[in-house]
Amino acid sequence: MRKYNIDIIKVLAIFLVLFLHFDNPVRETFGFPYHIIITICSTAVPLFLVSSGYLTIEKNYSYKNIFIKIIKLLILATLYKFLTMLAMGGEVTLKSIADLILDHTYKGNSLGYDTGPFWYIYAYIAILIMQPVFSYIYKNTKLFTSFSIIVIFYTFVLLYGSILLDHFSTNIKGSIFINTFPLKQASQSAFAYYLIGGLFKKYEGKIKQYIAKFNIKKFVSISLLSYFVILIIGTLYVSFLNNRFEFNLSYVTYNYRTMTGLFLTVIAFTLMNYLMPSFKNKVLLFISKNTLGIYFIHIPLGFLIKRALFNYDILINPLGNLIITIILLTLCCLIIYGLKLNKLTAKLVE
Repeated sequence: MRKYNIDIIKVLAIFLVLFLHFDNPVRETFGFPYHIIITICSTAVPLFLVSSGYLTIEKNYSYKNIFIKIIKLLILATLYKFLTMLAMGGEVTLKSIADLILDHTYKGNSLGYDTGPFWYIYAYIAILIMQPVFSYIYKNTKLFTSFSIIVIFYTFVLLYGSILLDHFSTNIKGSIFINTFPLKQASQSAFAYYLIGGLFKKYEGKIKQYIAKFNIKKFVSISLLSYFVILIIGTLYVSFLNNRFEFNLSYVTYNYRTMTGLFLTVIAFTLMNYLMPSFKNKVLLFISKNTLGIYFIHIPLGFLIKRALFNYDILINPLGNLIITIILLTLCCLIIYGLKLNKLTAKLVE
């Protein structure tokens, strides 16, 4: 039986991704107040990862199917990076072709743009590689719980974003992996969020029993209060380290590798999956089934729209960014619908 709440979560997540990726002029103009909005948007990719863990942790994928899917993802990533390069007016050279294949986040490449938004694809590949291992561990409740807690603690507490893996992948530059080394992308906390989704699945019965004590208003109120307590603790901790009172924006701004990002993601998933009513909607279902295609298409298309519309000062505000996001999402859906009318072109967005 399909869980439509998960579909709604995925729709919200892809909307927040689009909103976040093209907000820079707005963020620079509006400063701190707008960072609160960006904090909410920082749950976008984590919600995808948690949902993926929730839906797939029990599945048994063969390494043959995983290998085929990885090759397909790499081909599609290269194709859409090429399209983005063309959208940004980049030149087709041997160097740019090499960067298309080997690079995805380096800002000094020859592509003419920062390819950072493609990091999620490589994080997804890292998860695919490890999924059979996670699925095997999942069968043993105590082992899976202990393993997940260790990974989560390591990611968000000990190394605050897995600095060790970042350091390791940095030291292998010059090899064929350069920045495409999948485990580097797992250091963006992908494994931790995927396992959190698995924990939601493993303990769903107990979670439902506990959540039944709350209504939405009570749950949101307690969550907001807890969130501000975390902010206060973070502020006092940073002030103690610096020997002066300092309200550290890293605790309230965009960063899904912080404790606040983790907290907001868990709260959002719990609220939408267990407390909000479930309903079926054809448009939302279409978007949910095509989030990966939207993710690919929004990058080149988004750059085109950004170049065309951000020249108008009237749009450089939160409302303007919201309008651009709605336009971008609508165009992505229309393009996907058109591509799916043909079996050959449908492969470009599946």
